[in-house]
Amino acid sequence: MTEYLTIVSSAGHGLSDFTHKYGIELAPLARSLGLSPEIFEGRAVRIKLDLFARLLQVLSTVTSDECFGLRFGLAHNPGDIGPFGFALMHAPT
Repeated sequence: MTEYLTIVSSAGHGLSDFTHKYGIELAPLARSLGLSPEIFEGRAVRIKLDLFARLLQVLSTVTSDECFGLRFGLAHNPGDIGPFGFALMHAPT
């Protein structure tokens, strides 16, 4: 069922810079999962959610940071994911 779930590729915007802070190169890890690292810089492409989650899981393992995905989320600007991100930023809590 999860193979049908997708996210906008810009959810990974800035991931390459973020991984560099850990001394990790994103490109080879992304490619090993069948993802082009350049895909995260666009907004028009949708990627499978399970692939993105798997990439975050691999990065968590490689960096030895169990909270890698959470730290990336905190450093990520929700506006980078497009209109939905802006809606989240301006929605009442």
